[in-house]
Amino acid sequence: MQRLTTLALIPAILLAVFGCNEDTQATSSDVPKDQIAATVNGAVISKSDVAHFKQLKGNPEVEDSQLVEEIVATELLRQEAEKAGIAERDEVRYQLRLLESETLARMLMREKFSSMEFSDEQLQAEYDKQLSSQDAREFKARHILLKTEDEAKAVIEALRAGGDFIELA
Repeated sequence: MQRLTTLALIPAILLAVFGCNEDTQATSSDVPKDQIAATVNGAVISKSDVAHFKQLKGNPEVEDSQLVEEIVATELLRQEAEKAGIAERDEVRYQLRLLESETLARMLMREKFSSMEFSDEQLQAEYDKQLSSQDAREFKARHILLKTEDEAKAVIEALRAGGDFIELA
């Protein structure tokens, strides 16, 4: 399931990193030749783009060549989407703005919280404070697990007839 979620996020990550507007795409004149990892119909994928993508994916063991293939495939799809006018759709523009907002918010939070440090004593004090301000009631949940529907129906009838749940469990 996590792999499926990761695969679904790859295009969003690539759009966030490389943008959806061709005006923001690097050209071969913008990037030194020794820093170009690939060129896709004039759109340049730099080695630093690959490094950023690797960092975003959080998998330092993956080969750069594999990442380049993934970025190239996504760039080709992005270019086709541009040609088809998909980027001009209101719902797509909204999703891109939302993605940008979420990315900026995540980065801000990461930067703000990365410098914060708490001692064990401070954490314990906050935990105790939160615990004391909560309702102190405890709840116990119990259930009866049976193998057949007939057994379940028999237990339900016994409960309706006044049977003790704990004994039946």
